[in-house]
Amino acid sequence: MESSPNNNNNNNHHQADRQVVQVQVDDLKRDLSSEFSPLPDAQHSSIEEREHLQVYLRIRPFTSAESDNGESQDCVTIEPPDTVLLKHPSLSLSARLSADRSLAQTGQRFQFSQVYGPETTQGELFQGTVKDLVKDVLEGGNSLVFTYGVTNAGKTFTFLGPDADAGILPRSLAVIFSSIDERVFTETTVKPHRCHEFTRLSRTQQAEEAAFKRNLFRQLKESEKSNISLLNSTNKTLLEGKLQSFSLCCYL
Repeated sequence: MESSPNNNNNNNHHQADRQVVQVQVDDLKRDLSSEFSPLPDAQHSSIEEREHLQVYLRIRPFTSAESDNGESQDCVTIEPPDTVLLKHPSLSLSARLSADRSLAQTGQRFQFSQVYGPETTQGELFQGTVKDLVKDVLEGGNSLVFTYGVTNAGKTFTFLGPDADAGILPRSLAVIFSSIDERVFTETTVKPHRCHEFTRLSRTQQAEEAAFKRNLFRQLKESEKSNISLLNSTNKTLLEGKLQSFSLCCYL
């Protein structure tokens, strides 16, 4: 069967399309390293040290409920200062199968920047992990800190902590505010903008900012008074309820 003119034309168009989409990639593959001057050794090592991601592991202690339930406490072994050895819990199926077959129990090691055991205090953790980052921030640097873990791993306790045993966030803020106490700019002529910038304010804008600040502090004081009043009201209600229960018990 002979090809029709239309088919020939289509083939020619396809060939033309294929020729059009061809791209010369030789220039894209060219090595550009020779066009950049290498960093001095001191600067290179400093950048590597500052940009290195630090990963710390904190192992929380067992709760009383976990201890009462007989939770296995031999599955995590700390190998100071930066390694943990994880093994199957002694009551797990894998551990029982290994024991039945007289096989050595297997484990897996994980390495971190540093490992903190259950006995570590909030202050020790802050000193060893975040304090230097806070100093960098005070010198104009940027730092990011976050906690990561499963539910009930102790993230909130580590990051915030109770009032009597503050975590890394309140401690960081305390260091920052105590360090800048003598360097606080009290004038209202400028306003921070983004991370490292500021804008100069006109007299009208300065007055607006001052009014906004006064209003903010007023709302804060009212909120504190409201919370105290609510707390006193709640305590009074609880006390009255206990007295009524006591009177009822005595009457019966």
